[in-house]
Amino acid sequence: MRSLRFCGITLALLGSLSLAGCDSLLGTHPAKTVKPKSAKLKKPEEKVAASSYIENLTIARMELSRNPANMSPVSPRLNVVRNYMAQTKAKAEQVRIAVFDYSLKGKDGDMQAVAPFSMAQRSFPALGHVLSAMEVTPYTLKNIRVLTTEVMPDAATALPEEPLMLANALDAQQRHLLSQSGRCAAGDEIMTQIALLEYFTDHRQQDAAYLTVENVKHLLAKATQDKTLDEESLTTLSGKINGMESQLKQKMPYTF
Repeated sequence: MRSLRFCGITLALLGSLSLAGCDSLLGTHPAKTVKPKSAKLKKPEEKVAASSYIENLTIARMELSRNPANMSPVSPRLNVVRNYMAQTKAKAEQVRIAVFDYSLKGKDGDMQAVAPFSMAQRSFPALGHVLSAMEVTPYTLKNIRVLTTEVMPDAATALPEEPLMLANALDAQQRHLLSQSGRCAAGDEIMTQIALLEYFTDHRQQDAAYLTVENVKHLLAKATQDKTLDEESLTTLSGKINGMESQLKQKMPYTF
């Protein structure tokens, strides 16, 4: 009996040791800890200047009007407009703009093309881009106005995909720009128009140059009546515009 009991105990011990050995051989590992997925990083806002927004808005409107069935040339412009509007940290900016009032053959009413520019950068690159876009379709220039407008992004603004609705949305944005605009002080407006006249003359924009001459003359006459400028300034500016008009007539004589 003692032998049998000893054998039973021995077998039980061997069984437990065997099981422990199997666990060791099979490599029992602790349960893996699942790490929570990190939150998706938000794409940083793309900084877009107000002047770039205005330029691309204007050219997108013209390109869409010419060929609403072809969105390829319009899409990059729309991306700039969307990126500007999507900004939540950008503040309102004051931007100087030239507004070209013009008409197209076969279309009723006048149209407006808005070009931003800075007096600190007399090469006026955006102005040149807008004029180049206008020249794709023959137009009749009616007037050139110099204004200052306030521009601020609105993240709630969305652009539709359908061409007609998109055109209406872009038109609404331009109307808003113009509704926020105002004229510069008399002396500032005259000097700005003179700077534009130099640009138009150098780039052989004949109609724009002659219209600007007339605008400056009108502004000088108004300043004389309102006495918003002193006599010395009026005399100096009058002499300057007369000299510039003479050069313009020699460089680009207007024939009727």
